[in-house]
Amino acid sequence: MNGDERYEDFDLCQDSLQIYQNIVETMKKFSSMAIQDDYENWNENDQHREVAKLLLIDQADYGTQHIFFDDNADDDEDCIVDARDVISKEIISFNKMKNRYVVKVEPHRAILEPDYFIKMIEMAETARDDEIEKVELGLNDPNEALEAEEKPDENEW
Repeated sequence: MNGDERYEDFDLCQDSLQIYQNIVETMKKFSSMAIQDDYENWNENDQHREVAKLLLIDQADYGTQHIFFDDNADDDEDCIVDARDVISKEIISFNKMKNRYVVKVEPHRAILEPDYFIKMIEMAETARDDEIEKVELGLNDPNEALEAEEKPDENEW
């Protein structure tokens, strides 16, 4: 079975809610978990985001903070994480997920800075809190407003 067949066999509409529920229940019970990605499938499919590491997010659940750390969480289509809304099944744009749900890890900083991950969690939580606040203020399309606000990382040089 090649990577395309494996991907086609996965029915995102049918399986995603069950997967999400299993993850949530495991996290409630054990507080952590490990999931092995399918690197071969991703690589065989030209490293497309649609076959990357799946991160299911219930954006309407204000009590849960999803944060996925990866050193290959690169920009847009090069991102190794496929973040999707578990209800709508829609891909969450890179601008929306960046530093909110998906954080690119800088390995050298993670080694040299003892509080690196604490800082990254705080950054993601602040971004999610800001998103929730905008939704509660009644913005018609909070996703659009958030994406418009995002600015590319500025280079200190």
